[in-house]
Amino acid sequence: MKFNFSFVLFVFLCMICTISNASEIPSDLLILTENYSPMNYEENGTLKGISVDLLESVFREIDPAITRESFQIVSWDEGYNTTLNRNNTLLFSTARIPEREHLFLWAGPLMNDPKALFGEKTDAESLMSDISK
Repeated sequence: MKFNFSFVLFVFLCMICTISNASEIPSDLLILTENYSPMNYEENGTLKGISVDLLESVFREIDPAITRESFQIVSWDEGYNTTLNRNNTLLFSTARIPEREHLFLWAGPLMNDPKALFGEKTDAESLMSDISK
């Protein structure tokens, strides 16, 4: 099965309402990301990366009080599960795959991240077994 992996920001329905009516950002807005260089990462206690810069630029236009200091780095699992279970949560960036398409409203893509696997032809069966796990 072939997936087109695109890194995107994904946003709950409440965030889309916020962006379309940018005058009101929820007071409990939670912005989460993970360590995934070069898109988002922490260096010397400062959040950096391509997607961090982009999202900060968007918020500069919507609400200048929201800066990269408002963003929190968490594990991907924690960020993903929090976003699934909490309103007013924005998680960036993650792969947009068919299994997640219906779960979120998406903004992006920020970039494509094609993956390739190489192996000996004689090992194809065990490689495919490992991949499916």
